[in-house]
Amino acid sequence: MIVYSTKETIKQFDIKMSQSLPYPKNEAAQAIIDREGGDELLKWSAKYFEFDGKKCMQIMNMASMFTLFLMDVGRVELHYIGNMMANYIHDVYENDTEMLRAVEKMFEKTGGICHTALNDTNVLMMMTQIQLKFALNGRRFYDYVENGVLKTAEINKTFNRQWPVRISVDGADEEFVPADKFRELMVARFGE
Repeated sequence: MIVYSTKETIKQFDIKMSQSLPYPKNEAAQAIIDREGGDELLKWSAKYFEFDGKKCMQIMNMASMFTLFLMDVGRVELHYIGNMMANYIHDVYENDTEMLRAVEKMFEKTGGICHTALNDTNVLMMMTQIQLKFALNGRRFYDYVENGVLKTAEINKTFNRQWPVRISVDGADEEFVPADKFRELMVARFGE
């Protein structure tokens, strides 16, 4: 899988781009980009934001707009971003064994995760719209604090299951719920 990060995300998390990695990691990362770069389902975008003084990341699947909000992410946690994504995806689909098998297959079949720069302004605009309309620039997240604990899994479930997104496809507007669209694409590709 490929994570396309904004300039600010790269800066805040000191993310090493594939071309700046030492040999042979740079070649392995480039192989992932070459193999998966044209596959929207395996492409994710990442955008930095802050909540309550903590570094956070919004990660969006480019094919489905399925979005994960990762809270209080440090440089160490960034090495485990695949695990973090898998855990939060599991939370959204916790009772859907067919989808969970498809997610497991996706992680098995992809060659790992590599990072590169996000240059697609349309993707950045969509992520910004989600940040503004759903997250209300982070203010909505205070609604998910219970006894001093932020319920990140609930944030991800609410957005992906209850907030329809609208995109323009070939000049026609299409509206869908991200969890439904992501499931449809994942089961079609990685389902049994």
